[in-house]
Parts: sequence; C-alpha cells; structure tokens
Amino acid sequence: MIKQEKLPEQVVDDGDDEAHNPLSEKAKDKEKFFQKMFAFIRSPFMLSRNKSGTIHATILTGDVLETMPLTSARIGSKIKKMIRDEFGFRAPKQMVAELVEELQDQADDAPLEVHEVHHRVALGTKGQIFVDLHDEGNVVLEVDKHGYRRHDFAAEAPLFIRTAGMTALPDPVGAVGNLELLRSFLNYGTEGNWILLIAFILYSLRPHGPFVILVVLGTAGSSKSTFSRILRLLIDPSSVPTQALPKAISDLMITASNSHLLVFDNVRTLSVELSDALCQLATGGGSRTRTLYKDSEETLIHVKKPCILNGIDDVASQPDLVSRCILMELPTITVRRTEADLNSEFAASIDAIFAGLMETLSRTLAELDHVTDVPETRMADFARFGVAVERAMNWPKDSFKDAYAQNQQQQMSNSLGDDPLAAALRTLVKTEVEPDMAYTKTPTDLLAALREVATRNQVTNKAWPMSPHSLSKRLKKMDPALRACGIAAGFQHSGNRTITLTRLENFKK
Repeated sequence: MIKQEKLPEQVVDDGDDEAHNPLSEKAKDKEKFFQKMFAFIRSPFMLSRNKSGTIHATILTGDVLETMPLTSARIGSKIKKMIRDEFGFRAPKQMVAELVEELQDQADDAPLEVHEVHHRVALGTKGQIFVDLHDEGNVVLEVDKHGYRRHDFAAEAPLFIRTAGMTALPDPVGAVGNLELLRSFLNYGTEGNWILLIAFILYSLRPHGPFVILVVLGTAGSSKSTFSRILRLLIDPSSVPTQALPKAISDLMITASNSHLLVFDNVRTLSVELSDALCQLATGGGSRTRTLYKDSEETLIHVKKPCILNGIDDVASQPDLVSRCILMELPTITVRRTEADLNSEFAASIDAIFAGLMETLSRTLAELDHVTDVPETRMADFARFGVAVERAMNWPKDSFKDAYAQNQQQQMSNSLGDDPLAAALRTLVKTEVEPDMAYTKTPTDLLAALREVATRNQVTNKAWPMSPHSLSKRLKKMDPALRACGIAAGFQHSGNRTITLTRLENFKK
C-alpha cells in the first residue's frame, strides 16, 4: 500500500497586513518542499531543442532513452511515477502541474543544445541508419554497409520520439531473410513496378529525403488499400494504418510531424495548394501555425517525409508533383484470399521479409558510394539510390533506370490528359515540325498557329491560353510533361522574344 505523505497546507490569506506577514512559515515550508521536489525531478531530464524550436525532454528509463515533447502529457505521468517511486506518495495534480510549468519556464530561458529527434529512423555519425523497432524490448537496429545488428546505446544514442499509434516492426535478428516472399502479398502488376516498389520501400527507411511519393491506383477489387497497409507494416507500422488526406495544409504538416510515413487512403482530388504542400512534404518544407492557446505566437514545423497516396483516379496532375511521384497502377485481382488468411500468412512471413529488407538495405549502402551513372531526373537522390538497389539485388543492368524512366514518362503523359493546349501542340509538331528542325515563332505568332490547328472545343476550353504571356507561362510549367511526350519548348528572352519547338526522339506520331 502506498503511504500518503502529509503535504504542507495551503496558504490562506487571513487579511493580515503584508508587513506583519510577508511570507508565513507555512508558505516557506511549501516553497521549500516544492523546490526539493523540483530539484529531484529536474536532474534526470535532458532538455534540448530541435531546429523548429520545440523543446524535448529525454530521460533514461531502465536501459531505454525516452524522448517526448516538453508539452506532452507523458511528462506529468513520468513526474508522478518518479515521486511515487522515490518518496512513496501520490503527488496531487496541482503539484505536478506546477512542477511541469516550472520545468517549461526554465527550459524557455535556458540556452539548450540543439538535438534533432526522430520518428522511426535516424542517421548515425558514421552514415549508418538506426531503425527503431518500437517493440517490447525497445530494440533499435543499426544498419551499415557491413550488415545489421541490435544497437548498443553506449556507443551512440539517437533520440527517438514515440508518438501515439506507433506499433512494432519485426525483429529480424536471427531470421533468414527472404524478400521474394513479399511478391505473393502485393498486387504490383509488372516487373518494372516490382523494381520501383523495392527501391521505394528501402529508400523510405532512410532518415532524410528528399523522398518520392508513391501513388497507388486501381479500380475496386485491386486491393490498393491492402497494398498500402502492407507497405506501412514494413516501414512505419501504426494502429491507424491509413487515413483521409487532410484538407488544410497546416493539418497535413502536423500529421507529418508525428510519424515517419504518411499513408492517405482513397484520395479523389488534389487542389493546387495541397499538391504544392505534398511537394514540400516530399522534398523539404515547413509550415507556420498558431501555437495552441497563444494567438500571438507561431509554431514552426519542418518536415520531409515519404508518402503513399492511393485512389481510383490519378490525382497527381501538377507537373511539380508528378516529377516527385512513382505511379503504381494495380491490376484487378482474379483469385482472392480472405483478409483473415492474408493477415495470417503475412504474419508468418513478415520476419523473413523484413530481414531480407535489412540485408538488402545494408548491401545498398555498400554500393551507394560506387554509383556514378545516375539517371537524369529531378529526384536524383532516389535515382542514385535505386541504381545501388539494382546492384544489391543483382538485377540486370539498367533495369531500375529503365523502369523509372518509363514510369516518369507515363506519368507525365497522363498528367497532360485532355489538356487542350497539349493536344494542339501535338498536332502542330506532328504537321509542322520535322525531327531535325527548329520551329521558332514569337509568342503571339505561336498562339495564332496553335489556334489554326486546334479544334473549336479546344480553343473555347477554359484551360486554353488567352494571351501570348499566358502561353509562355503554360509552356514553362508543362515542360517536363511535354518532354515526356517528345516535345521541347525553348525560350529566347533577349531582343525579340521567341519560342522554339523541337521534336524529340521519343515523339510519337
């Protein structure tokens, strides 16, 4: 039974003149007791700031370092347990709240060291990758080019934050790796998709981006939600495996700041603003939001996280977003398994699959420094990593490069869709531009030439450029997608402004 220690009584204002009683003995006793408690609870906590200015508290519990925001309710729970274990009494809520407030006040004024805290994965000082399994044994894996092992925190202690909903990755130590087992659980379609999928999973186990966004498309019956959940189980498991895409950018960034991998289910449409926000999320960006209960203060959020979007229709239409995506179109499943059977079979295989991923990640790190033939693409870091994965997996030479190039070209072509300007450009290049010919006109003359070959419906479409200036802006924005379709647009700004159209080798009549 826990004994209840008698606490100093509350100081009561009896109306005495301050000169007669500036600080009663009871008040002095209470203050002395509070300072004793604060000195006790303060010493185990290591306080630090991240680059966004958020203060975190780290405490050693047994052999495990626990890190949490100083504003977390877990801080109060920790303090209550520390006092109960040491002094044998239950600290009142008011006292705990005052101790937390004092801790926060001192942290606000202190010149704290800057330490980044991590969700699930962290980068070591020697280039190794730490993976927080978040299991009952609080195991952290250390992966480098020599292999993987359980990490000894005495050598280096990355700070991991464990948020609500995080669940455990499998412990691969002792398991026989077999990555090929994963094939039977994912409706990935083509071999090119399989190559890109393995590269995506391994790349998402890196602590830092820029990251690519996986867009999983399929009709009802293609198992796209199950596909997404299985990938989460291998990268960053959660009790909430998928969620709806937030409508507000601030909510998206807050969600991203509380997990490593984001998985958004049944995405139907993307506004231009959300499309831009996803670009920031993948390759690095931030958000400002009002600090809760403080109208005049802002909280800064810096994030760079991998992401999966799934849906029926291709929502990635903005060229900036498309260039950051991998498109995975799933075929309809003809032979179906019950969800119970699938879950049971996957649970029996996940240790071997994850061990295979860790082994491949280690071999990829060993190959990475030797990759020099990087495909030309916006996501050059991912492309370089993909070539290293190709070598680690002993795939045929250029298999990753070819799969990624075809995927990008398909996406860029899809992004133009029924765009009236793109359709008119194809017609103009097909009829007027020879392979070795440069077709040069002023923006005004080019717009007139496009009107000549366009249909009435195309010219009256609201997406049709209404001025030479808007034509130039549209062509610059469409450049990656046009190149994927075999059309290049060059701009001359000095002297007379001109636009030069060129037919590329990949142009299809």
